[in-house]
Amino acid sequence: MQAANLLKSLGIEYTPLTEEQILAHKKEWIHRLLPLEKHEKAVEIYCIPKEDGYSDYLWHAFSFELLEGLCGDAARQGFNNICRGEAILLSNWDDAGYHIPDTSALTADELEKIADIVLTSTDFQWTYAKTHESDLGPYLFKIERTKRAN
Repeated sequence: MQAANLLKSLGIEYTPLTEEQILAHKKEWIHRLLPLEKHEKAVEIYCIPKEDGYSDYLWHAFSFELLEGLCGDAARQGFNNICRGEAILLSNWDDAGYHIPDTSALTADELEKIADIVLTSTDFQWTYAKTHESDLGPYLFKIERTKRAN
């Protein structure tokens, strides 16, 4: 199922992104979530597109262990339990991206209907990535906020 069709079927409002907005989001994702020393490796493993025609997948950052998070059922459960809101959905096989003002109607089960996606809060506090590989993922990364001492 295409991502747009899933969003429509769930009655979720969305705005399509341009190719330039999608690429900018991917670059910002790498900049915000990966340590600086891992940025070059992220390019090497096709987290963002290169000119050689190979597909790019942000979730490679998880499968190549550049970013640690929950995996499998723990990721699904974690995703269903996080407080969600505004997000960007990148659908790799559709070569499409969408801004979603409210993701509260999305569950891990619903996202299983899409072949390969990365869903990230607009403030980059969490990312849920579902791959097209049956033995990889899904993955959930969440920035843990530290409590300040009074």
